[in-house]
Amino acid sequence: MKKKVQLKSFSLFIICILFLITGGIRVSADELITEHNGAKYHITSVVEENYLYGGIKHTKHNAESSFANNTIDSYIGQTFANRFYTQSVNAIEIPNNGATKIVQWSYLPSTPDKGWLLTSVNIMATNYETHNPGYKVVAVINGDFFDINSNGAYGPLLKSTRGVGVSDGEVIRAMDARGLENNPLTIGFKNNGKSDNYVQGGKIEFSNNHILALYDEKDNIIEEIEVKHINQKPSSGEVAVYFSYPTGVDPVTKGQGYQLVDIPSDGAFICSEPIRVVPSTSTDLYAKGKVTKISNSQSIPWGSFGLVTSNEELRNKIEKASYVRVQRNVIGDYAECTSIGGGVFPLLTNGKQHINQNAERHPRTMIGAKKDGSIVMATVDGRQKNLGYYGMTGDELGATMQYYGCVSAVNLDGGGSTTIMIRDENDKFRVLNSPSDGSLRRDSNCYLVVAKEADFKVDSQEVTSDKITLNLDTTDVDFDEVTSIKCTLNGVTKEVVNNKVTFDGLESNKQYKYSFSYDTLEKKDIEVMLYGNITTTKQIPTFGELKATVEVNKITFTPNINDLDGAVSSYVIKISDKEEIYTGTPIEIPLDLTDLNKVEFDVLVAYDLNDG
Repeated sequence: MKKKVQLKSFSLFIICILFLITGGIRVSADELITEHNGAKYHITSVVEENYLYGGIKHTKHNAESSFANNTIDSYIGQTFANRFYTQSVNAIEIPNNGATKIVQWSYLPSTPDKGWLLTSVNIMATNYETHNPGYKVVAVINGDFFDINSNGAYGPLLKSTRGVGVSDGEVIRAMDARGLENNPLTIGFKNNGKSDNYVQGGKIEFSNNHILALYDEKDNIIEEIEVKHINQKPSSGEVAVYFSYPTGVDPVTKGQGYQLVDIPSDGAFICSEPIRVVPSTSTDLYAKGKVTKISNSQSIPWGSFGLVTSNEELRNKIEKASYVRVQRNVIGDYAECTSIGGGVFPLLTNGKQHINQNAERHPRTMIGAKKDGSIVMATVDGRQKNLGYYGMTGDELGATMQYYGCVSAVNLDGGGSTTIMIRDENDKFRVLNSPSDGSLRRDSNCYLVVAKEADFKVDSQEVTSDKITLNLDTTDVDFDEVTSIKCTLNGVTKEVVNNKVTFDGLESNKQYKYSFSYDTLEKKDIEVMLYGNITTTKQIPTFGELKATVEVNKITFTPNINDLDGAVSSYVIKISDKEEIYTGTPIEIPLDLTDLNKVEFDVLVAYDLNDG
């Protein structure tokens, strides 16, 4: 008897960015109804759930909300007091665990910009990654009100946001067009992993004068100097900044109007390689770039800036700097915030409900914080009555954010701007809501959820039924800074040694989640955006005695298979041109054995150790 055993090769599928997605509608019996100034909110079912990096959870809810008064608007028409109307709500809950940070961001093109350009939030997210290598955006929502008509509604610099704009410590816009200092609309993020992570309702203040920062080639600030003079000759030993400034709408071109400013030649530098220049007014500037000496007086080009000083020591430092930055620094209540932005109207501040009779139903975007500093981003679809997307009034938004556990929250820009997206399992940005314009609107800023990528990667893996080994590529790791790399799998954390980490004693045919972190001299357990799923193989089946019962007109085969994990995909007995598949009952093969004294047959076994 000859046997042929055919083995299928098995493959291992590693997901580099983990997403657990459940589709379809799951009815929820949630009876919780939250109330805000007479408005009410509750969910009726869960449409979709996504679990993202760092413990972030996205939920899409079918919901209902009611308002205390009748409403009427041009999109939805009449709705009635205290009657529930259907809603589609997306909420992203970001734990305050240090795995991610919130960044307020506006578009920064590859060529120097003179302020703002309007673009969709997915392009803003990609733009952030372009300008911040080593970081990835996990989720994003649209931001503050902005100058949508380019008519200078919020200052002489067209297309700008209405409120403050600070991104990763860069003070792009040190002003609030509402003229408010102590207000519940400016929101800040310390990104410190503590309960005071989120700031709302404080006093927003900036340094009286601009600060000139000098950077070395490693992007470290080596010195900061106060700038007391703008567009005028500095006092002896001091420094002045020169820049052309915006004047509002040009009456002829209807585009950006601006006033060119001349810079003197003595002790002067001009920006030769702008990174970004944002002159909000004639006295407020954010500017960053490489500067070089000039020897003749000239006009500062729109979108550039210059420095002047008679201090020889300072001139030498400026000349040696890799690049420079000019901005007014944040002080006061928001001084520790790395990102700051604005809202449209407040919903909650430290548990206090704000009465808001914004009594039209629109698509809405909200952001707020729980008591422990965790952040909630949420959107409500609207202006699509045919789909049951009615949109909400202001007080309904307050009830909604209370449902998700917020004690402080603001409403952001809504209507056609309302957008919420996550990075999906294919590493692409996916829009979760239903934009009322039918497509993504071009906005002025957004709020990003950002995670740090690892400087190392999984190069290869070795997997058996009870053991997983991950081999790393650490070519780009600076081991003067990184003291150890660690991998966590199945709740067990091990250090990577010689670019390898092994976990044994595992169950066969089981999916395990893994993640990585690293230590530096200053900080331990820094999570990175390198994680995924890995599955141990099935146990290799074993085959005992194959019993054959011979009769005159047939042979009956009874296999003995030990297949604990169901790896066997087929078991076939083949005699001449006859094939029979084993399905759990003895195999009978009709055969005239009258004139035969020898029978040859093949046993063809196929098994798969890892489902594909």
